[in-house]
Amino acid sequence: MPHVNHDCMEAWFRLADTVIAQHQEHLTLDEVFLAEDICYNHGILLSPDMMKEFMTPYYQQQLINNIKFRQIDKSRHIYVQIGTDGFANPAIPIYKEGIGMDALSPFEVAAGCDVVEIGKQYPDLVMFGGIDKRLLAKSKRDIDEHLEYILPAMRVRGGYIPTCDHGVPEEVTYENYLYYRKRCIERGG
Repeated sequence: MPHVNHDCMEAWFRLADTVIAQHQEHLTLDEVFLAEDICYNHGILLSPDMMKEFMTPYYQQQLINNIKFRQIDKSRHIYVQIGTDGFANPAIPIYKEGIGMDALSPFEVAAGCDVVEIGKQYPDLVMFGGIDKRLLAKSKRDIDEHLEYILPAMRVRGGYIPTCDHGVPEEVTYENYLYYRKRCIERGG
């Protein structure tokens, strides 16, 4: 019943577009963040063809184009960021080509996302995340080894903000969290 999906997306679009239009009467947007959560630990929950049929027309051809058209300062670039957990790699080209995605987060390590490797494949993709939340509960040595793999490569690459690949779990001590943030600053991350 594809018409039900189209009806739902049309309703979503009308609501989102109306609310955003009211804000844009007063300001220029810098970013549109779409919290998708469309991936799980093995990939996308929908097929690429379904994403192209049921999502990209409403995102790119309507919502994002309308937002760009309404910008008060039309010279300013508006960043399109997608947020999804899980193994996001297969979704990247669909979002980049289909809606002009500029940024992606949080690159869940347990699902197989490797920001260093993904960063090599997509050098123009702005990236947030990729720091394994599970390692923050381990030793300082574990934290250092993880950061030593990620931060030097991503510092050279640019376009990366080192954040946890999801919410920080309760087993991460405050001391370890502060240590991780301090090491990020020291390594230039």
